[in-house]
Amino acid sequence: MYWVSGAGGSLRKGDLRTTDMTAKGFDRDYHFMIVEISGDDLYFQAISRIGATIDSGVVHRPGAPAAGAGTAPSPVPVPVAAPAVSPAGTSTPTPPPR
Repeated sequence: MYWVSGAGGSLRKGDLRTTDMTAKGFDRDYHFMIVEISGDDLYFQAISRIGATIDSGVVHRPGAPAAGAGTAPSPVPVPVAAPAVSPAGTSTPTPPPR
């Protein structure tokens, strides 16, 4: 299994080139990825800059006993701070201290 998040690169909207090896793609905004390992399970959640879940799931370790029902954590909304750069690409001015 191999993931390429691409979250650290430059955003290029519309530049996604899928292949038969592509399970999910997202090139409309910046994002980050949370990964948690619990026992034989790896849980992942990709979250956009505005806090929307782009993709999530669980990968069970091959050869490990089957996981019990209802053990997967539920995706939780993540609070997101206002971006320092507006969607138009202009800087948000910081007010002077009082």
